[in-house]
Amino acid sequence: MRDLALPALEGATTLLAIYAAGLIFVAQHVADRYTPFLYPKVATRIGGLWLASLTLVTGLALALALVRLSRWTNIADAVLLVGALFFTIFGLFKTFQGAADRHRILGMVQFLSNETRIAALRDLAWNSANQGDVSSTEFVLSLPPYGSIEQFELTDWITQYSQLLEQSWFRHIILESLTSGEFTTQAAELLRSTFARLLVCCLDHDWYDSVHEIIVATVRAIDTAPQFSMYHKYIMFDLGFNLYYVGEEGSAAQRRSGRGPEQLADARDLYLSHLTTLRRSIIRMNDPSGVTEFCQLLERLAYAHIGPFHVSSQTYDVVEDSYGDHLLEKDALESLANMIGQCRYDWGEYMDSKEISEDLDRLAAHLALYIVALGYGNQLGRMMGNARFGPQKMPQRCAMENGIDETVYATVARTLGYRRWPKN
Repeated sequence: MRDLALPALEGATTLLAIYAAGLIFVAQHVADRYTPFLYPKVATRIGGLWLASLTLVTGLALALALVRLSRWTNIADAVLLVGALFFTIFGLFKTFQGAADRHRILGMVQFLSNETRIAALRDLAWNSANQGDVSSTEFVLSLPPYGSIEQFELTDWITQYSQLLEQSWFRHIILESLTSGEFTTQAAELLRSTFARLLVCCLDHDWYDSVHEIIVATVRAIDTAPQFSMYHKYIMFDLGFNLYYVGEEGSAAQRRSGRGPEQLADARDLYLSHLTTLRRSIIRMNDPSGVTEFCQLLERLAYAHIGPFHVSSQTYDVVEDSYGDHLLEKDALESLANMIGQCRYDWGEYMDSKEISEDLDRLAAHLALYIVALGYGNQLGRMMGNARFGPQKMPQRCAMENGIDETVYATVARTLGYRRWPKN
């Protein structure tokens, strides 16, 4: 019988080399379309079985080539050669099929080490965005757990590249990723800078469709949060600040839009209108600390000269809605007084307007009733001083939803140096 030992060994070795070349082709495909960090996982999880099988067949062929030739070794060599051919053809088919399954490839990120996972996620996000692959982009951004360090590092890195954000669908997906989970205090703390950078990029490039979407999505996320914390307050303030200013707080310039001034004004109005939405949401949370944070947000907006009319108009509803559920803390009352004083300062050039002056006086006097009713009468003079309250006579009473005894009215008037507070 013809000696088949060496030809079988050479054939198996050749087929092994062919399969190895196929793996190299897959490596190039994975590196170009996804990231080089995934290739070791692809080689071991998709091609490992077939590569091991071919290596075993080649090893057996080598072993048979070293033993004395006989009829059974020639038959075995023929079987091994056919087996090697089968493993090569079917193995290449399964390897290429596995490499074409993008979700399977992308899912291998979770098996990478912590040191390389974030770098791989960045590569994947960059490549999928540049290829216009919406499905892969959504999948990649959904891989890190919501509110995690990984999500922050990935999304914060992405928002530094405006060339990626030029695509409206990509901006939409990023925003969905930032608001896809429960917007807890930890999530707000981690994602605050990402929200701000995304909004600033959209404003700088006049992408006002996305600006409106960011405002609405942010308020909606806070609306579903378990509580309104100081980090939620920071995010809301950053939104307002960046709509009005360019630069850092304290040395910022007024934001202007040469290509869309009307759209910028609309975005500012949308933001201010959602202060009411936010207030109602926070009251529903039934958390005194959340109400205090909201009042401090109003104070900070006033000191940044952002929407004084809208900001001051929140005073009446905040105290009326919070009083019955015991949600008003001393710090909240003080912030509201400071806010009224700052709004009065901002409107100084309009103080000749009797209507504006009377509105601010009524808000301050209304706040004074709650300061006394809640037991902070010893702080009334100081807080009203911060509110710049000092009309010639006590202003007209506001319509009250909460019943406050006439003795409180008398105490407020007397403490502020007036004989009485006349009824309307």
